[in-house]
Amino acid sequence: MQSICRFYVAWKTMLIAGCFLLPILSACGRPDTSASSDVPVSIHAVNYSDEEFEYYLADPSNESNRGGGEGIGRYAAGGTMCCYSLPKKWRAGLTVKLDYKLYFPNPSGGNIRTSKEAAVIDIPRYVNPEELWVVRDAKGGMSIVLSNVQPDHSQWPGKEKGWPVPTLAFQREHADIVIATERSGLKAVQSLLQGMRHSPEQTAKRSWEFAEEYDRESIVGYKGYQDKNYQTFLIEDFERSVKESEVRLKILEAERP
Repeated sequence: MQSICRFYVAWKTMLIAGCFLLPILSACGRPDTSASSDVPVSIHAVNYSDEEFEYYLADPSNESNRGGGEGIGRYAAGGTMCCYSLPKKWRAGLTVKLDYKLYFPNPSGGNIRTSKEAAVIDIPRYVNPEELWVVRDAKGGMSIVLSNVQPDHSQWPGKEKGWPVPTLAFQREHADIVIATERSGLKAVQSLLQGMRHSPEQTAKRSWEFAEEYDRESIVGYKGYQDKNYQTFLIEDFERSVKESEVRLKILEAERP
């Protein structure tokens, strides 16, 4: 029989962890690639700074040629976005308009304020169109890099080399969020265990109803929430989960930067 405790606690802690995350929707436009002189390239972004940002690219000479829309976390990199169109042959004066929104971190969690920015950036010289990278450097400067290799590759042409390295302050902030989430999960399962010891039927009923909706396999073989075997299973499961969470919490606290 599978444990419903882990699922229940994961569900609770997901809600808590969600408070620390900025929900960002990604979207990208499809460029007009009908011109034979243009080719579509993938878009990536990498952030070496302490400010999260969201970006969009647009061709100053062709409004339908646009892409982006992805949020890039602090000291992080994004995925692959589609697409932006570049001429097969580079020419002088080739630029891209970058619209981006900055999210400044709040020491107490989340973001304290935002700022909308825009810049027209030169497209660096290239022989063949390669994947387009939006790069935010450690000082907040924005640039465009064309490369089919990643920042940690020896042939990466960008000024910033390697993947972003978080500051000690950021590492501690992230660790504190993880620790707080684990503590919340521990508190939740401790409450369930206490409920089983003081009002077993009522607590078992809530657990049974939750399992019926989200984890039916965990209640296979039991007659219902009043089944003593089911109640015993819950107590043992909650006790085991409390011990495991306490161990994880000690490790997280000991390994905090």
